[in-house]
Amino acid sequence: MRFSVFGAAAAALCLASPAIAADCARGEADAAGRVAACERILAAPGVDDDTAAQARVILAETYMRADKLDAALAQAEAAVKLAPKQPVALVTRGHILELMKRTDAALADYDAAIGIDPKNTMARVSRGLVRFDRKDYEGARRDYDAALAVMTDDPSIYLARARALYALQEDEGALDDLRKAERLEKPDLNQVYFKAQVLEALERYPEALGAYNAALKAKPNDAELLVRRGDVLKAMELTDEALASYRAAQRADPDLAVAYYDQAFIHMDANAYDKATAVLQALLKRQPTDRGARQGLARVAALQQRYDEAIAILDGVVRSFPDEASPYYDRGLLWEARGDAARAVADFDKAVALDGSFWDARFARGRAHIEGKSYDKAIKDFDVVVERHPELAGVWWWRARAKSLAGDATGAESDRAKATEISPEVVKALDAEVAA
Repeated sequence: MRFSVFGAAAAALCLASPAIAADCARGEADAAGRVAACERILAAPGVDDDTAAQARVILAETYMRADKLDAALAQAEAAVKLAPKQPVALVTRGHILELMKRTDAALADYDAAIGIDPKNTMARVSRGLVRFDRKDYEGARRDYDAALAVMTDDPSIYLARARALYALQEDEGALDDLRKAERLEKPDLNQVYFKAQVLEALERYPEALGAYNAALKAKPNDAELLVRRGDVLKAMELTDEALASYRAAQRADPDLAVAYYDQAFIHMDANAYDKATAVLQALLKRQPTDRGARQGLARVAALQQRYDEAIAILDGVVRSFPDEASPYYDRGLLWEARGDAARAVADFDKAVALDGSFWDARFARGRAHIEGKSYDKAIKDFDVVVERHPELAGVWWWRARAKSLAGDATGAESDRAKATEISPEVVKALDAEVAA
């Protein structure tokens, strides 16, 4: 999504030069007309710098739309030189630089435009989009907030902010923005799909299912949509319907690996290990090196307590994918199940080193440290996970256990109280597990 600067620049140009307003208006109809009109403006005697800059902005965007980026950039550079304090010239140059993959330079132009006019909507949205692409979701959200404070009737800005909020896991806010966008303009298919994802994240499964079904009416053989619908059906415990949706996705795209994985997971949950194995092997026939299928087969073996077989499979996966965190994590869980805390910690160390935000691996490493009697290390791991996921009762319970074993009775009591406050059921289950 990018704002068009042509309309705003052309309007300003016509007002600035009423004597040639007819040429300006006539030039809007097509690219050649725009170029000719702008050239007449630039050739007019006594044209002032601001008017000339606006004409060059129109030329720059005209060439940009025609994919003549070098010519577009030359015009934008000239516009900035003529009117260095004109935000529209800086924003136009920024758009061209983005298309040329010169994102740092584009961002500098957007920063400069905002420095001149903090309320410039085009600059705010353009910078927000770059920040979003760079995973600076909070920065993107701030820019969209500023843009919407000025322009409250543009659905595309609400949609952009919704995506930033969703990335920040502020799902209610994302849904609110999506609804505002819908009130301003009928949503397209991508927006319907996105809304379904937000509703799914909010665990509003019937509404999410309705949104996915609406999207599937337009694209009935879209494999990814079929998978997402299957996920919602599974969450609603409609297992047969979920399997049917995953199978439909597999038929629509026989190489979509996730359609096989999700079928296999349902079969594993039902202890139908032969069916899970068959689905994963079907995928491996098409994609012999698929990592997920191989890890899935290891999981099937582990669920049947065939740990040596599962570890052997994961040894092969680690050799094939040494820079992927999840195979180390899976193998670490198997070492933990076998009571080998040292090997478990080594694999969890590797997983965390490869992916510092792999919270499950850090949590598992904390448990393994307890088994290895390294209580201080366990507490440090749980500290990190608690900070990121304070809503998880199990993490508080495990940190309480580590503190108790380390001799910190007061800290243990406080953490246990927090775990109980969040979920007494989880505390009861973990107490029973340790007692057994």
